[in-house]
Amino acid sequence: MSVFVEANPPEILRASQKDESYINTIKSELADIVQRLFGNQTWLKVQWLSDLSSVFLYYTLTTLLDNQTLGEEYVGLIQVNSTLRTLPSKLTRLVAITLQVLGPRLFSQVIKRLDTWLRNPEHIPDLAPKARDYILLLIELVQSSNFWVGRLNLVLFYMYGKYYRLSQRMAKIHYVFTTDYLKTENYNPTFKLIGQMALTHLALVLLTNSVTKWKNTSTVQQSSAITFK
Repeated sequence: MSVFVEANPPEILRASQKDESYINTIKSELADIVQRLFGNQTWLKVQWLSDLSSVFLYYTLTTLLDNQTLGEEYVGLIQVNSTLRTLPSKLTRLVAITLQVLGPRLFSQVIKRLDTWLRNPEHIPDLAPKARDYILLLIELVQSSNFWVGRLNLVLFYMYGKYYRLSQRMAKIHYVFTTDYLKTENYNPTFKLIGQMALTHLALVLLTNSVTKWKNTSTVQQSSAITFK
């Protein structure tokens, strides 16, 4: 039997929005410092690193040090492991923070470099051109999955009320109330409906993109066949 009551999506969203506002403040202050000290050109070069550092710093000083974030404190939430009894281990929290901050960027960079490497015929010269095309198409699908997986995670959050962030889903980190006064199930019908509508929209967008890509591929193949003749 769990000790705490699992948090509702409205409170999780409110906490996340509050955290985002504080993180944006840190980003703004850091941007002002860098621009004053080193100029705008330097700032443009290191902006991506500054933004990532702001997020990592915020969650290191709160979540990693066994503290609530300001957003969690605002709505009375705390992170726990899957038992809903104890705090996640420091390693679990570090993994979740790292995935949240660096995961999408590292994934994108690795896929982009792999795509560039495979497009060079000098790499794996014995690979048949058709096989190379299929591999490149697979890489393109994997690259686009970064968007779709994130959207699907959000849909599942609305439908089931757990794991607002993909990093927390992967690390099995839950939110619970620190007090009892927020016990309620009223959110379920509304948020499940939003989740179902979002899932339908996601499926339609995926279907539309697939049909469009299939048509474009067919057109290119037909043009190539005509040119060859």
